[in-house]
Amino acid sequence: MASAGFDAAVTAEVNLGEKRRFGAIAYLKSALQLAWRYQGTKIHLRIDGKRIRGRVLMVIIGNSQLYGGVVKFTAHALVDDGFLDVCVIRGRSLVMDAPSRLLSVFTRFYNRDPQVRYYRAKQVEIRGKKKKKRLPVQVDGDYLGQTPMGFEIIEKGLWVLVPTESRAFGGTVANRSLWSEFNPDAARSTAPNPAAPARSPEVV
Repeated sequence: MASAGFDAAVTAEVNLGEKRRFGAIAYLKSALQLAWRYQGTKIHLRIDGKRIRGRVLMVIIGNSQLYGGVVKFTAHALVDDGFLDVCVIRGRSLVMDAPSRLLSVFTRFYNRDPQVRYYRAKQVEIRGKKKKKRLPVQVDGDYLGQTPMGFEIIEKGLWVLVPTESRAFGGTVANRSLWSEFNPDAARSTAPNPAAPARSPEVV
């Protein structure tokens, strides 16, 4: 999960010492201090090449449904469908606009609120409308940097090892029909090269 906008601004302001000591309370403190003055930002969003413009409070990009283990901003996301789900929350003022926008998200009525847009894409790029206007970006609750920032799906980019007789979800045998046998040579050939140039951040 990654995002740009208000929540990323919160993570940027969280004191590292307070984060380690108080955990989620440190984020709540930062959010309350920032909420009263936070204003939406005009951005250029490119989703699989399609350009979208607008003033936003948050852009959330996920490959799974849960945000922070609780909220489902990307409620239709599936980890194995080959797409990123993108939830765009528009607005000018966090205090004035956020409550009704969040209600739409919590009830999953994205199509009933014109200020909440939902997309699915292979590639997503976020830029501020003006070069000097940058949005903070966070990944999994940690501040990453500022826009411009790009995200993309890397298909079959993650190997997962599980026991042969793995049982989960109440004793149900894990479905192996979609699995492929692990090939160490293939894994090494597709593994990232430490000496290679850094790529844009990826959500996989």
